Amino acid sequence: MRFGPTQAVPKGVMKSNLVYLRPLRVAYVRSVGPYSQSSEDAWSRLFEWLNQNGLSTIPGCGYGLMLDSPSVTPEAECRYDACIEMSTLPENRAEGSLQVRKLPGGAYLRERHIGCYSRMRDSALKARENWAHSSGLSLDDKRPIAQIFLDDPRRSDAKELRSDVCVPVIAGFTASDGSAK
Repeated sequence: MRFGPTQAVPKGVMKSNLVYLRPLRVAYVRSVGPYSQSSEDAWSRLFEWLNQNGLSTIPGCGYGLMLDSPSVTPEAECRYDACIEMSTLPENRAEGSLQVRKLPGGAYLRERHIGCYSRMRDSALKARENWAHSSGLSLDDKRPIAQIFLDDPRRSDAKELRSDVCVPVIAGFTASDGSAK
């Protein structure tokens, strides 16, 4: 994740801004099902892999990708990827053990959260349906919602954890009936 300088955000305050995420090669574990369960399962399996490979902390940031919209895809079929940057893994240990993919780059509306990651997950679940249309922007349903976990939950106080929910956007406004304006 390369956002440039970030400002401190007071606890409990959410700040939205437009950012560009660069494409990024990540190692990931996928889980399928309701996001409240599949995200926990995917991260549990990824942390298990990290521990088995002698990595006591997450190298770099963690990325959670919500690949499907529960309003379109049945919850039981929603896909969630728990990811870490490939460039931070020693000797590319992930290849063969974990899946490898590219985090799609582009413009995202970012909302910063401070606090427990499980509460942030609830916000991310609602982000696709409840995002505020910004001037001239539309939701890009071809890219996933990206959760960016800036702190390792095994090393930080749950009340101090920083994370970003990033909703993919594109230029152009779409009317509520799906037609372009």
